Amino acid sequence: MRGGSSRPDPAKSVQILERLQRLLRDSRYTTTYKFAVLRALCDIAIESPLGHDVVPIDALAERVI
Repeated sequence: MRGGSSRPDPAKSVQILERLQRLLRDSRYTTTYKFAVLRALCDIAIESPLGHDVVPIDALAERVI
């Protein structure tokens, strides 16, 4: 890793997630479960506190279904 940092820059991470969400929102391929899961993961990642690397399956399922 460059600079000895084991964690990515939080601002850059949020920027990537926002770009990914925009891509999913504007995509015409929004009816598959893969996009629903990916979008839910992005939402959870944005809302979760830094350093929280585990996504409970119940939280994911609640957003997908």
